[in-house]
Amino acid sequence: GIANIFVFIPATKKPKVHPDLAKSKSKEVVLDQKNCQFLPHAQVMRTDQILMVKSMDNCNHNTRPNPIKNNPVNFTVPPNSREGLPWKVNVAENLPTQIKCDIHPWMSAYCLVLDHPYGVATDKDGKFKIEKLPAGELEFRYWHERPGYVEKSVKITIEDGKTKDLGTIKVPAAKFAKQ
Repeated sequence: GIANIFVFIPATKKPKVHPDLAKSKSKEVVLDQKNCQFLPHAQVMRTDQILMVKSMDNCNHNTRPNPIKNNPVNFTVPPNSREGLPWKVNVAENLPTQIKCDIHPWMSAYCLVLDHPYGVATDKDGKFKIEKLPAGELEFRYWHERPGYVEKSVKITIEDGKTKDLGTIKVPAAKFAKQ
């Protein structure tokens, strides 16, 4: 499987949200830095959450999200910062936002900001789970940093109270080749 593919209902197609998921359980989402890497590499946050940027490294890091709709920030995270520095968002984004460290240019991560709970990034095995989806036909997008859209529009019918297994979704390797 392929890790770090975002699977989400686009903000422009916001579905009815299950009452259990109306508000995020956690007010914070953490983006950490260890061995000059952002951890996790890909994650989803909601507009009612704050991204807390922390560091386990013994050197400074610069953190710069480059969103389209939300306010960009550019701050230095001091060594071994466990309290963290906040990035607050107000609006859902259409695509994941790249986050970079200008001090260490190889460092990058992606964060998708949504105003609903129906988005995830695939795990190391390419698996994902989205719970408590509303019944009906829903439009999903699949996005990865290398090719961009893996699939721009996938319509899936969800039956009330049932689990939907999508099986294996095959993506041609050529989509991930460097251009």
